[in-house]
Amino acid sequence: MRHALRMSLRVFAEHLGIGTRTVSKWEAGGGAVCPRPEMQAILDTALTRAGPEAQALFKMLASGATTTREDDTNRRAATKAIGLAVATAGGGLVASNVGQSRAKPDEEYVQWLAWMLWQQKLDAIHESGLPPSLAKFLQGRDTRSGHILRSPDGSYSFAHPGFVDFYVAQRMFGGIVAGDPSRLAVAQTTHGTDMLIREFVLRYAPSIHTLTTWMQDGATPVVRVNSAGILAKLGSIDISNGVSSSLRSDRDTEHLYLTAVVNRVLPVGWDEADHLAGSLAGRGEAISPTLPTDRMTELAAMLAREIDNPRDSAARWCSVILLSRLAPLVSPQVVRSALQRALHTESCTENLRAIGLALTGESPHEVG
Repeated sequence: MRHALRMSLRVFAEHLGIGTRTVSKWEAGGGAVCPRPEMQAILDTALTRAGPEAQALFKMLASGATTTREDDTNRRAATKAIGLAVATAGGGLVASNVGQSRAKPDEEYVQWLAWMLWQQKLDAIHESGLPPSLAKFLQGRDTRSGHILRSPDGSYSFAHPGFVDFYVAQRMFGGIVAGDPSRLAVAQTTHGTDMLIREFVLRYAPSIHTLTTWMQDGATPVVRVNSAGILAKLGSIDISNGVSSSLRSDRDTEHLYLTAVVNRVLPVGWDEADHLAGSLAGRGEAISPTLPTDRMTELAAMLAREIDNPRDSAARWCSVILLSRLAPLVSPQVVRSALQRALHTESCTENLRAIGLALTGESPHEVG
């Protein structure tokens, strides 16, 4: 909780009205410590009174995720915890007047740091590589106990990569509210980042119209696919139908979404996923597999599970496309079983149409 509140040990102890030695013992003992009932009551009260952002960060840190970027499972758990925290915070960071609100100055700097790390795909960035105003802000912070860390060599990072996802999602949502698509044009977002942005979008209805416009008429495929990715996770059948229809009619956007699905479920590197998605998604062209048969079989098995993904209607649509193309290369029964199962569980009309076409041996891209 202390890290979520961004307090030093001394300040946190004073905030709770207890001694610093007590806090030190708790932290040294880790998960094995069980505070006395009266102390637990103090902690519960402090968490209840904390702001929604602090509550979100607390839930992320309490998820038990590690601090390595290689541990993608724990990173997904962390970003999910943040999204759940925002969802249960009564609107949290997205206030009822979000259309007129903006981030506080300090928060803008924190978002800026996360944005630079995300753009450059870095775990840490040296102060010499920061804009002067951001470097000055960070130099004035106590980085010994907060979620922004400073190494002895002058490099800055976050205590967990989930913080980067959280602040990038905030920054992107700010662009959506402002009607500025440039932030969604920088790079393709991850599933986890989309899930965080989703929580903000659900609490500000006008943003759905903005994203729908960008999905259909965005200037670049990246803007269109990022908009589609967020909309596909809102859980609305009507919106999901619109997303699948847009992917079907926009080959560039479809290709980016297919690549992201292959990259996430197999997983393989982005370049290999890009090549594989291109070879499998050809509309009428011959299939040119780029993986050994056993890896193709593995991909089919993963897509057979992804076709039931309740959080992403577009990922389900992409799974139908990819499975229909994989059928000649793997066991047709594996593909058919997955499609038949999805026929009974899918709620999106466009996805059902694609499943029906795939089961009859036709291209899911056909327009009915």
